[in-house]
Amino acid sequence: MKINSQKFIMKPNLYLITILISLISYWSNAQDTPEPPKADFTCDKRLVEANSVVEFTNNSSDKTGELVYKWKVSGGEKGKNWDFEKGSSLTDENPNILFKTVGHYSVALSVKNSETKQSAKISRKNYISVIGNYGLNNYYSDGDYEKLVKSAEKYTLNDKYKKDPIPYLWLSRGLYQIKQSGLSETDQKWKNAVKDAMKALSKAVKYDYNGIISQDFRFNEYLQEFQGFIFEEEGIEMILEAILTSDQKPTEAEYKKAESVMSKYMKISFNTLGPKFILLKCYGKLKLKDKAKELMLSIQNDIESLDNLETYTETDKTILIIGIIDYCNYLKSKGEIEKPCVLLKKVSGYLLDNDDFHDFFTNDFNQCE
Repeated sequence: MKINSQKFIMKPNLYLITILISLISYWSNAQDTPEPPKADFTCDKRLVEANSVVEFTNNSSDKTGELVYKWKVSGGEKGKNWDFEKGSSLTDENPNILFKTVGHYSVALSVKNSETKQSAKISRKNYISVIGNYGLNNYYSDGDYEKLVKSAEKYTLNDKYKKDPIPYLWLSRGLYQIKQSGLSETDQKWKNAVKDAMKALSKAVKYDYNGIISQDFRFNEYLQEFQGFIFEEEGIEMILEAILTSDQKPTEAEYKKAESVMSKYMKISFNTLGPKFILLKCYGKLKLKDKAKELMLSIQNDIESLDNLETYTETDKTILIIGIIDYCNYLKSKGEIEKPCVLLKKVSGYLLDNDDFHDFFTNDFNQCE
């Protein structure tokens, strides 16, 4: 019997061939397409006084062709609030920009490959902070705190200066000194001096985008002093320490007070992880489940992004230690060890000189070492 071999020859599948050709073409084009450029820049200073020049340095990169640059400044009017220094322009690779008036300025850089026409952009919000020189420190040096408060308050109410942290810092310092002098006890006009000082300081912290408080020792010392004062004045230290003891647990009213004070404290600190731990404890005891759930997610994000404690004040650290001990003990009671260890390894190098933290870390969580 003769076999017809033609029957056993497979006919080409045109559909599969079409797909294969398309994939080969796509892969070939992908290999030929150059990577887009990457936009990046830095500057020599981000915190300056009015009428100061800032030197910008382009750090953009591209593997092929030359880049075309375009800079943009937001936060004021060109020519009035800021301008390119003579000899510089918006298309320069490394321009010098003159910032004339108080305010916060956002800066953006767009780059474009002149050959491939591919582009990239980077924007940095509130990248430059221009602060004023108000002469308010003279009133403070003279001990004329009422005049200091009056003068500083005028600037905080002026639209031109109301987002500059400096007037708020001097306003808060003046009010705090009025409290310390005893004037708030004898003159009803100043009965809310501490409350108003906290409000002013919270505004200063809110508008301090580029570290004026940390860079100026006067304001840094004041921040630490005021935080410590609030911590002791409100009696919160005793309540927080009671959280860690088994002898006498805080009452519901004390948990509510701790919640209130920690919520306020977060507004006068750049480091809110410690207060968040305390708030989490309060929400749990006060049966505020939705708030606790939302806050737990925020805490987890903060722990992941935590690099160091270099900017923490002594009061920040005290609150953080109390919060960490309670938080880690809670997780341990639920059978979780890995999460506490991740946190403890991040902070141990900064907190081991504290006796409470040292004993807790070496005795209760020695498996994390």
